[in-house]
Amino acid sequence: MAAKMRAAGDVWSKLPDEILGEVYGRIASPLHRVRFAAVCRSWRVVKSWQQPAPTFPWLILSSRDDDDDTAKRVFCPADGELLRVSLPPEAIGKRLVGFHDGGWIAVTSAIAGGESPLIVNIFSGVEVPLSAKQSTTPWIKKLIFSEAPTSNHCVLAAILADRLAVCRVGSQSHNNQWISQWCYSYDDIAFGHGKLYGLLRNYLFMHDIHMTNEGNPVVSTPHILRTNPLPKFEGTGFHISYILKHGNKLLMAKRAWWSQENKGFFFKVFELAKTSNTRPAYGWTEVTTLDDHALFLSANCSRMVCLPADRRDGVESNHIYYNNIKLIGDDKSIYNDVDLTKCDNGQHLYCGKDRKFNGVAMIMSVRYYVTSSDHNNLMWLLPPDL
Repeated sequence: MAAKMRAAGDVWSKLPDEILGEVYGRIASPLHRVRFAAVCRSWRVVKSWQQPAPTFPWLILSSRDDDDDTAKRVFCPADGELLRVSLPPEAIGKRLVGFHDGGWIAVTSAIAGGESPLIVNIFSGVEVPLSAKQSTTPWIKKLIFSEAPTSNHCVLAAILADRLAVCRVGSQSHNNQWISQWCYSYDDIAFGHGKLYGLLRNYLFMHDIHMTNEGNPVVSTPHILRTNPLPKFEGTGFHISYILKHGNKLLMAKRAWWSQENKGFFFKVFELAKTSNTRPAYGWTEVTTLDDHALFLSANCSRMVCLPADRRDGVESNHIYYNNIKLIGDDKSIYNDVDLTKCDNGQHLYCGKDRKFNGVAMIMSVRYYVTSSDHNNLMWLLPPDL
C-alpha cells in the first residue's frame, strides 16, 4: 500500500512544469493556492515562478471570548471557509484597532495609565518597533497608516476619546512620541492628498500635518470643509458612516434610512470633489455604481478592491460587504440569514443581503456578523498576494 502511494506521488511530481504553471494560473482561491504549494517540492517550485495573484479581504473574527487564544479565526468570503491564523506571541489577547495592506494589523492592550499599541504582520510575525514614548497611549478607537508601516515616512494617526494623535514610525528622535490635538471623537478618519480627514456625522473636517525639525508630525487644529448638503435621511440615531481613500479620491459610505417611503436602511456612496474657489468649495457627488470593484467596510478597515472578471469567486462586483456592531434599524432578519459556520468558541458567523427596495437605485450590500455577548469585533484584513 505504501509503495502504491509513493508511486502515485511520483506521478504527480513528474507533471510537466508548463502544465503545472497553467493549472496554478487558473486557481483564483488563495486557500487553494496554498494547498497547491503543499503537494510536493516540485509544485512549490512552480508556484515560486508564478506572478502572485491579488487577494480579496478576509474577515477576522474576534471577541472577548477568545482573548487568550493563540490564533485568530479568519473567514475567506472568496472560498467560504474559516481558517485559524496563528498569532505572534506579542499580539495574543489584544484588541484590533487598525490594519494595512499585506497582512499588517494594529492591536492594543490595557496597561496602567492607558494602552500599549503594537503593529505586527499576522502572517510573517514581523513587528514594527515603536519607541518607548510611543508604546503608551490613551484608549485608541481606531488607528490608520499613511503608507506601509515598514516605511520610515509612515505616519500613524489614532482617534482617541477626545483628541487626535499622530506619530511617525522609525523616527530616531529622542522625542519620538504621540503628539495630540484636541478635536471631536470622529466617526472615522482617513489620509488623503497629504491631509488627514475626520468625519463626524455629516461634517467633514480637515487637518494639516506639519513636520518638526526633528522629523516628527504635528497635526493642526481641525478646519471644517463646507460642502453641499447630503440627501436628507430619516432619524438621527441609526446611521453609520465610513470614509476612505481610493486612488486619488476620498469616498464616504453612509448607511441610513434614506426616505420615509422606503422604510429601510441601505448604503449610499459619495465622492468628494472640489467644485470652485468659493464657498462651498467642495461637494459630495453620489456614486451610483462601483463598476468592477467591491467595497469592504468595517470599523477599523475600509478598502475598495478591484474584482477581475475571472477571479470573483464568492464575492461580487458592485457590492458592499460590511459588518455592523449593533445590527441597527431594520436589521432584525437574523433568522432569515445564512449561518455560514460555527466557530471553535461556539459563535456563529452569519451572512445576509440587505433588502432591495422597488424603484430605488442602490448598490447592493452584504452584511456579516457573529453572535456573541459583546456582538462584533470583526475587521477586514487584506493578506499578502499569493
